[in-house]
Amino acid sequence: MPRLEWHDGKIYKYPCPADRKMGLFFKGFMYGISIFEGIRAYWNPELENLFVFRIRDHFERMINNAIGIMKFDVPYTADELTEATLKLLRREKYRTNVYIRPLIFLNDMGVGVDGNSVSVIIVAVPFEKYNLKNKDSLSVCLTTWRRADNSMLPPRGKIGGLYAQSHLAKKEARLAGYDDAIFLNANGTISEGSAANLMWVKNGKLYTPSTRSNILEGITRKTIFQLATNELGLETLEGEWSSGWIYSADELFFCGTGAEIEPISSINKTHAVGNGSVGPITLKIQKVYFDIVYGKDQSHVEWLTPVY
Repeated sequence: MPRLEWHDGKIYKYPCPADRKMGLFFKGFMYGISIFEGIRAYWNPELENLFVFRIRDHFERMINNAIGIMKFDVPYTADELTEATLKLLRREKYRTNVYIRPLIFLNDMGVGVDGNSVSVIIVAVPFEKYNLKNKDSLSVCLTTWRRADNSMLPPRGKIGGLYAQSHLAKKEARLAGYDDAIFLNANGTISEGSAANLMWVKNGKLYTPSTRSNILEGITRKTIFQLATNELGLETLEGEWSSGWIYSADELFFCGTGAEIEPISSINKTHAVGNGSVGPITLKIQKVYFDIVYGKDQSHVEWLTPVY
């Protein structure tokens, strides 16, 4: 649980008085009318600092989607929310890896989905691995659920209500004995994981579904494509791909802020990815990525914001 909460401009002990006063009868909770982000900060013991990864990119995406998709009147800028997060982390005095959750939600009370008033909260908790807690790769299935189309509820933004669909996909996977799930979209082409983007390697090239495939416009996805091209010299391709592409992949992995880089070793229990172990290109991508986010590799310091 968080210890502190930034809520509409002030830091409180969690949960703050406004949360208790509001109760549960507000529209952001009842109808999932919200936009959120997931941001990571990495503790480097040698440098004795906590580095927040691409924090401004996350807040720019959140505000753009809150205004552009949800039509929220957001009272803060990306710079203001960045500074608020840094103040919160300094008050928390974390010396470990941290997951940060900002949330913009409709705080109007009562029945009905319309409303105009929003609140913004930010909390942070210690956090390590998402799926890879006691393993180095995942077993996944193709969920029977299809990813929502951009014309229904745009997956490109982290919209609260949309993640009920992610819950359905992951619950289906877990009940069937898998670690996670992969969505196809309404056209039957590959979309993404339940809560992460998807990439694969074939013949030394790196592939991922394009935004036309109804995916989140992932910041980690964008980062990995840039690193794969510039640091590893890989050819990278985006497109609309049938499910046969992942069945024939040499390597396959999820990527996202929470997921980081999660290798996938099998699909539907009947199909091993490559030789069934973590592939060499995935390992190289993991190393480059983690060296950067922990501040060991200084080639992309513009992506890191030190807390202390």
